[in-house]
Amino acid sequence: MEYEQYNDALLSAEKYEADYLFFQRILHSEDRVTEWSAKPDKVQVKITVVDVKAEKRVSATTIDGSSGLATFGGDHPQDLLPEPVTKYVGALFKQ
Repeated sequence: MEYEQYNDALLSAEKYEADYLFFQRILHSEDRVTEWSAKPDKVQVKITVVDVKAEKRVSATTIDGSSGLATFGGDHPQDLLPEPVTKYVGALFKQ
């Protein structure tokens, strides 16, 4: 999977006959040397859910993620997001 601009992502979703497009954009990211600074890594992502056929936004949110303080250099932005994204998607599907 690779990054696509919004309009290209919408065309791809149409091509694959998807009902919804989950489009994300990184708004802010801080990769810190946590062990020495005692400051966690941070990331902020905006997720927009679009009804592909109607080309209409049905939901949007901004999600924040942060690391623990003992990461030993292993956390990347995508490592900070599984829990908050799971909560958001679960709320969308009422799980």
